Amino acid sequence: MVGPSTRAQLRVAVIGCGGLGVPAAWTLALDCVGQITLVDADVVDESNLHRQVLYSVADIGKPKVHALAARLRAMAPALRIHAIERHADASLLDDLAREHDGLMEGSDDGMLKLAASDAAVRGGRVASIAAAIGRMGQLFVVDARADSRGACYRCLFEDGPDPALLQTCAVAGVLGAVTGLVGSLAARSLVRVLEGREDPARSALCIYEGYVPRMRRVGVERDPRCSCSLGHGA
Repeated sequence: MVGPSTRAQLRVAVIGCGGLGVPAAWTLALDCVGQITLVDADVVDESNLHRQVLYSVADIGKPKVHALAARLRAMAPALRIHAIERHADASLLDDLAREHDGLMEGSDDGMLKLAASDAAVRGGRVASIAAAIGRMGQLFVVDARADSRGACYRCLFEDGPDPALLQTCAVAGVLGAVTGLVGSLAARSLVRVLEGREDPARSALCIYEGYVPRMRRVGVERDPRCSCSLGHGA
């Protein structure tokens, strides 16, 4: 188990520096992890500012990874921060899994969430996967360490839907408060699981319904047909 005295040694990669990734990175910085690697290819747009609250008008047009890194350094000077200005793919995710203790996936790409889960399984790591659209959000923690028998994201979603059918925040919109809450909770869940503590999102889909508001938990059993059960990456 990772104790509080070693939290400063934790290395976390944040994939996506938007509505979910910004509050996740903020939470990780304030939770005193030792290193954060930021991954995103986008620049700050005026339409982002209502929910990606660490960016300002002065950041419009700047790469998100560099603008966010500057804000995090200002609030946590001892934090080690690396910025990777590119879109994540399976190869990069595998590299990140080898070099980090955990992955925090907060992009707006449903297939990238499956890829992050796969990378965690192959690397024997922990991945916290967050999603939000409209007034609803979800989080799920994959624990693929050697002593874990937890489910992965594919145990729940298999190959996922046709990417052409997936809605994004750009199309369907999203409530800024939902992304802030879900991104922060996903980061806290990641740290808790890395520390060996119980967390409701480990091997479970936690669904936040903003209309109510309330959180529902759907437990997920490891699928014996899934790649995580068939020795994929073992």
